[in-house]
Amino acid sequence: MPKNPEETPVDMAAAVVEAKSETVKFTYGGTEYECPNSSDIMDALEFMLAAEDGHDLQMARALLGPQQWRNFANKHRKADDARKMINAWSEAAGLGK
Repeated sequence: MPKNPEETPVDMAAAVVEAKSETVKFTYGGTEYECPNSSDIMDALEFMLAAEDGHDLQMARALLGPQQWRNFANKHRKADDARKMINAWSEAAGLGK
């Protein structure tokens, strides 16, 4: 067994990053979305600023990313859909509503 942690055969830092980078899949309005898990999105400045200010549309855009946001916005034309979609992600991520 190596005495120096840098010689450890398993890169623990990489393992932690890999574990944190899992995504959350959920369905809203008949469409499946894949978004960052709760620990990843809570590190995203755009999402957290929008959450702090209570801006559901900006939170949804930050959560979904550009491509999924375009698809979502083309299908769901009411601002309330953003809040409902965030709630669906939150439940799927294990955070509750």
